[in-house]
Amino acid sequence: MTTNDAVADDDFQAVRERRQQQRREPIDVLQIRSSVREIFRELGVKTLGDLESFTEVRLLGIRGIGLTTIRSLGAQMNQRGLALAGRVRDD
Repeated sequence: MTTNDAVADDDFQAVRERRQQQRREPIDVLQIRSSVREIFRELGVKTLGDLESFTEVRLLGIRGIGLTTIRSLGAQMNQRGLALAGRVRDD
């Protein structure tokens, strides 16, 4: 392994660890309406990692969650290097 490979591997590990940490963050870090936060609590969604398992289509099927909320969720997840299921991160 070359020095460049070792550095790249360290960088990859750091990104991976940061994402794992972000997945454990509570959904309370998101800027969402309290009604949406309550819907997530009722569904058992406690962390960003839990939220990652939802697709946009599944979220649209939940009463009280609309397209504007989904776009906001997607953007906020993307800022953290995460994404809703079926979406590609912009990193």
